[in-house]
Amino acid sequence: MSRTTPHWLGPAIIVGVLATGAAAQAATQGSSPQGYVYLEGGIGSDDNAALDAKRGSYSLGVVTAVRGSGAYLADVDLRISDARGAVVLERHLQGPRLMIALPPGKYTVQASYRGQVLRRETTIGAGSHQQSVFDFAVEGDVLPKGTTR
Repeated sequence: MSRTTPHWLGPAIIVGVLATGAAAQAATQGSSPQGYVYLEGGIGSDDNAALDAKRGSYSLGVVTAVRGSGAYLADVDLRISDARGAVVLERHLQGPRLMIALPPGKYTVQASYRGQVLRRETTIGAGSHQQSVFDFAVEGDVLPKGTTR
């Protein structure tokens, strides 16, 4: 007997499994072409705890999620530009969270998922941490009320 998963349930299962079953995956550290250090991850509770513990070392945090359910969402394209429009980081996110150590200034953060483009303007002050949350409308990925992933 063959079982198939409804097309709308596939991404929901993937996000749910990643969020609950892949605690062993570690956050990815890297740096932008200009040398700004970033940390990406957020898959599993251990990974999220590690990111939370390091939050003070990064001036900007980005979270991507499903509108309505609040479930974390991966596979989002992210672009961060400075006040002059120069791109300081462009990355395809494998996890739902990214933190980057940027100098004080004004930035535009753009996140794209399946044709949806969301933008946020943010100003980073000296010694501060700003958080930008991007919640995307993902049809079929919102489970009925009372259901958990």
